Amino acid sequence: MPLNKEAYIRYKIIDGCIANKQKPYPSMEEIMNVCEVKLGKSFTVSTLQKDIKAMKEDEALGFLAPIKFSKSKNGYYYSDSNYSINTIPLQEEEIEALKDANDLLQAFGGKQLNEAYNQAYIKLMDALDTHKKEKTNETPHIYSEQPPPHSGFQHFYPILDAIKNKRVIQFDHVNYHKNDLTEPVVHPYQLIEFNHYWYVIGYSQERKAIRVFGLDRIVTEITFPDIPFNDSKIKEVKKYNQDMYGVFPYENEKKQVVVFVTTQFLGYFIETHPIHASQRTLKSNLKDRSKFSIEVIPTLELTRWFFSNAPDVVVQNPLIRREIKKMATSAFERSYLPSLFT
Repeated sequence: MPLNKEAYIRYKIIDGCIANKQKPYPSMEEIMNVCEVKLGKSFTVSTLQKDIKAMKEDEALGFLAPIKFSKSKNGYYYSDSNYSINTIPLQEEEIEALKDANDLLQAFGGKQLNEAYNQAYIKLMDALDTHKKEKTNETPHIYSEQPPPHSGFQHFYPILDAIKNKRVIQFDHVNYHKNDLTEPVVHPYQLIEFNHYWYVIGYSQERKAIRVFGLDRIVTEITFPDIPFNDSKIKEVKKYNQDMYGVFPYENEKKQVVVFVTTQFLGYFIETHPIHASQRTLKSNLKDRSKFSIEVIPTLELTRWFFSNAPDVVVQNPLIRREIKKMATSAFERSYLPSLFT
């Protein structure tokens, strides 16, 4: 039977009356009075009798409540004194669906992110007298590689709360390349994940512009300066979500078409695993080569992707080619420094 909101509220009220240890064995009249008071309208005996019958027998509803009527007490009771519809709110197929959803969330969302959710899930499964797959050593139906835990995730929820409530944040932030420490004041707009690392995008009070900060580089607790929140640049976040591969764009670079050629092997992979939503195949299997384009704002991460896939890919963009050359030169020079290994 379809479960409408008012019917469900009546089920809850009936359950509350029958499970009330202070006033056991409620009569039909008493149940009717409580329903009328809480819902502000009258109900017939027939309606409530149908409700009780549905709670007892309707398998689609899923309660299968052990409701009995005592002639001597002239009232209703549960044959299982510990029963309540609150303890078994889901049917078996719904429980299985919840388990599958849990597997998906753990696989694709990351166990650290879902810590709060996971605690709620465990409590719910315990209330349903079931066990998580980990407890029964079952092999999960869905698995995704999880990176080792890294520092900084403890800042996720304080920053998320600041974003929701439009609060300015401040913290000590390490720059790995410059090996220095800054104390940025940030108006946070969004938390973003890339390659299993989390970043906060926001308006930098000092730079007067959008900046990105890695959560793993935050080395102090988040503080909340009493400063009016500035959301004047929040629309710029859109380009980080749609127009980039990565989170660190090169200064003053605009969205542009980046053309690159790959070997046949890498081309097959890229066609089935696009590196960006804007990817287009220009030519395929041209003398064992494939030609692609993406329309993005050049980023440090995009340069690293091209560099890591050399020599199977050649990019035409002058800026990215220069940055790849710098990376290659630096890598070559460091490979001949024996002092690094002593």
